[in-house]
Amino acid sequence: MLENSQEVMKKVYDAAGVEQPPQGAGIEAIVGDDQRLAIYAEATKLRNSLKAHVAMLQKVTDSLEPEIVERFQSLGQQSVSLRGVTVYLAREVWPKVLDDGLSDGPDADAASAARDRLVEALSSDPQTDYLVRKSYNHQTLRGFLLNECEEDPDTMLPEIPEHLAGILGVSERYRARVLKK
Repeated sequence: MLENSQEVMKKVYDAAGVEQPPQGAGIEAIVGDDQRLAIYAEATKLRNSLKAHVAMLQKVTDSLEPEIVERFQSLGQQSVSLRGVTVYLAREVWPKVLDDGLSDGPDADAASAARDRLVEALSSDPQTDYLVRKSYNHQTLRGFLLNECEEDPDTMLPEIPEHLAGILGVSERYRARVLKK
């Protein structure tokens, strides 16, 4: 197991076949382009591997959590300390939208109607109107531009719809990626 960031970087440098810079010197001390590419590739591979491990561990903890909560509640316990950590019961309070049965239709439509009623109620009172804001989802807007707008043949970028011209633009950036062989 990797215990600290120095061990992580040693693993990356070793896998890349690059001598690790002296203590205190950063990645900028590596001058060879091929060495920098190798470090990038190995760091990306390790990051992706760690993400997979984290996802697997998340599934394990997600599956065990209901059982642990039930145990704490049934025994009246708040916490247990073992193996250098304390596992404890934390109470969280969250709002939820109530579907009062005023809307007909499939569950998704009913949920949407209930949400709309809540937004309207929040907006109509000075005590809660600040909680509601009109906004858009950046990823959804990106999907709209890429999938529903024509591409400008000269720039190969999405053409902005007329009603958004002068308000919305597009930017383009390139990122390095690593593809597993």
